[in-house]
Amino acid sequence: MSLTTLFLGGYVVLIVLYLIYDTFIIDMLKGKTSLTIQLRKRNIMDTLIFAALFLVIFIITLFKGGTMTDAYLLLALTVLYLILSFVRQPKIRFKKEGFFYGNFFVRYDAIDQMNLAEDGILAIIANTRRHLIYVRNMDDLERMLPYFTRQ
Repeated sequence: MSLTTLFLGGYVVLIVLYLIYDTFIIDMLKGKTSLTIQLRKRNIMDTLIFAALFLVIFIITLFKGGTMTDAYLLLALTVLYLILSFVRQPKIRFKKEGFFYGNFFVRYDAIDQMNLAEDGILAIIANTRRHLIYVRNMDDLERMLPYFTRQ
């Protein structure tokens, strides 16, 4: 087994573990999820370009005599990146003591500042880190408001 095969296999396993974590495990962490809001997708073109690059490398591997294991792993990476682009939705999950956004847990009492832009971007500064939350519509902001004002 070559180093390339090990790297590609490890990368596939890491992406699958991330998808499992983001879909199932994060809902069970830090207590019960009281509200989940789907957000706008960002950087979809970057992910599509990455998937296209894996697809090109897959085709080159097939025609240049690469191993079939590497070709299947590259095809799996292409499919996983397409899933990341089109199927998976970014979400913010509100819990009792804080919220999960971008795989980070932010406690309500750690929020230093909040700003709202006209185009529906909520900027939250907590623990010297800035979180930009891109909501789909303004009604989602109204649903989030009780969680921030209660704390």
